Amino acid sequence: MKSLCERLLVPIDGSETSVIVAHHAVEIARQYGSQLTLLYVVDGAVRDLMARLARRPATEVQAEMEETGRRTLHHLAGVAEKQGVAAEPVLRIGMVHATVVAEAEARRATLVIVGWPIEHELRGLYESRLVRQIISDSCCPVLVLKPESDQHHPLQM
Repeated sequence: MKSLCERLLVPIDGSETSVIVAHHAVEIARQYGSQLTLLYVVDGAVRDLMARLARRPATEVQAEMEETGRRTLHHLAGVAEKQGVAAEPVLRIGMVHATVVAEAEARRATLVIVGWPIEHELRGLYESRLVRQIISDSCCPVLVLKPESDQHHPLQM
């Protein structure tokens, strides 16, 4: 029987919540000797909306979003490495929930670890819908962490 913590998939969006969750996932991976995949998804719909609002080409906005994703993944992979955990950083472009579910299937993840967003913000309402979709469609269990407000693992680059 495979361990629930054998292969972890952690979606990252660069928010404080996702960074805190990634730190917890690194600790879980360290304790259980897990394979750890950090996934950053550049959402095409968000890219298009940001491009329209900023009156900029979608290709420019996407390039910036991809660079943000690479920096975030690089930083968190470094955090994992300092804890003795090998983390595979993965950057994808697509619909967030569908991409997370597809990556979980492709990697035969045994556990997806996500953070519960702050509900009082508009972004939090959107993200809580994404979390519910991931839970509903995932091929494996989903651990939802609600980080304490006094826990801070700042993303310093």
